[in-house]
Amino acid sequence: MTAWLDSKAVERLHADLEEIPKLYADLPAILTGVKTGGSGVHYPPGSKPPLSVQVVSLLDTRLKDAAQWRETDPCGSDVLDRYGVIPRVGLWVRMIDEEADAAGEHMFTLDDADWRNLEALCKAIKAATSWIITQQWITELADDMGRIAAELRSTLGIRPEFKPKCRWCAYRCVPQDGGTWFLCPNCGADYTWQGEVSALLAVQDMTGPQCADHLGLTWVRIRKWHERGLLPSIGKDAHGRKLFAIDAVARVQRDIAARRIVMSEDA
Repeated sequence: MTAWLDSKAVERLHADLEEIPKLYADLPAILTGVKTGGSGVHYPPGSKPPLSVQVVSLLDTRLKDAAQWRETDPCGSDVLDRYGVIPRVGLWVRMIDEEADAAGEHMFTLDDADWRNLEALCKAIKAATSWIITQQWITELADDMGRIAAELRSTLGIRPEFKPKCRWCAYRCVPQDGGTWFLCPNCGADYTWQGEVSALLAVQDMTGPQCADHLGLTWVRIRKWHERGLLPSIGKDAHGRKLFAIDAVARVQRDIAARRIVMSEDA
């Protein structure tokens, strides 16, 4: 049977499924200011942590009526993206279970508690990989798990290590000395002086969630800019995901921020 994901894409999916529950467990610390395990943010006595609407949304465990939510969702078009993490992953598990049953396969043995446990849900998807990679919708599943992981990292303020493409051979460069310069392990090109590093970082093709991670934005905001015609895509990656030039995203971010400052001064 055809496998719709290659081995590297499967590795990325498994990495996302392992990371999502760990990231999710750190979300309450943003609301309470207390993180178990001896690390994390702690607010001074008597103070209140800042309210994070994004955290509240990600922690939401309710299943919503799609038609009603579409009318009231402040972020608009994509209803699934506005579900909390647990129901969003749970919907995928339920769909996999139904599709497998229809194909005469038995995938999961989950009790009521498992359906409310994010780690159990992610493990269930991972355990079913050998079957689900033969289903065409696996690419959508992999993309959504990647988006969830990116949203969690962005909300927690975690920035992934940036590995820009070499300008000569398009191979991923390796950061050196804390990212002050970069070395291409393929052709040996090095980007050491400030002008070279700036040029290397300025124009990089990334997916929307990746741009969001590196610029401290949300994928929903970047998608809105794209839908409004402010941010054109520059192509698609191997999985059909739209790519954006990070410098173009940063430019739109600066322009909108500048307009807001002008409007506030005129008010």
